[in-house]
Amino acid sequence: MRKLALFATAFSLVCVSAFADDDVKFPVPHISVEGYASVEVKPDQADLSLGVVDEQPTAAAAVSENAKLTAAVIADLKTLAIDGKDIQTRNINVSPVFREDKDPGSGLVRRTLTGYRVSNILIVRIHDIDRTGSIVSHVIERGANTIQGLFFSVSDADARLDELRAKAVGDARRRAALYAQGASMKLGRLLAIETQPDRGDNRADLPVRPALAAAPVMAIPVEPGLQELSASVSTTWELVPE
Repeated sequence: MRKLALFATAFSLVCVSAFADDDVKFPVPHISVEGYASVEVKPDQADLSLGVVDEQPTAAAAVSENAKLTAAVIADLKTLAIDGKDIQTRNINVSPVFREDKDPGSGLVRRTLTGYRVSNILIVRIHDIDRTGSIVSHVIERGANTIQGLFFSVSDADARLDELRAKAVGDARRRAALYAQGASMKLGRLLAIETQPDRGDNRADLPVRPALAAAPVMAIPVEPGLQELSASVSTTWELVPE
């Protein structure tokens, strides 16, 4: 009996010293564990980042030409059953273009203004994910000459993450109970719970150079694969004698 009492006292001291930084917050024997839950699902929507980039001798000419090409791409997207609310302008940029010539004798570099470059980047949400590849190829043929990325996502991710959050807490409790059982104790109150950032993203880069837009483009194979959604928590539980 004396040995058992000594063990219980020693264990309490270990528990308290192991979490000395939390003594003020948790002045009782306790244990901190993490819980985790995840699921793999097939994405059902995609966000396509595409745009039109062109260069002209003057800024006005570059803006005018870019506006014409971008308007044509947007109109074409709508003929593909893309709703206007799923097309968003992400960035418009106008910048000068310079040619640099190095003088062989002096080594000085001379910059000469040769024109202006205008880019207009759109984000297009595609709900019918199986059409993604054909839509990419179609807009390239119609004038889009840059694609910056393809982002897959799950439309009901919030509801799925809510389920995972609850499972993560259950996983933390299960792990904490195992440790407590191994120490001949049991769990008491839940003293603290801290959430961790949820994870769930899937990106594919589809770089397209402007020169490719001039030639007929084959349908681009696009496979969304599986996307992992996960949730994790950090919990602290009180330890009490059995």
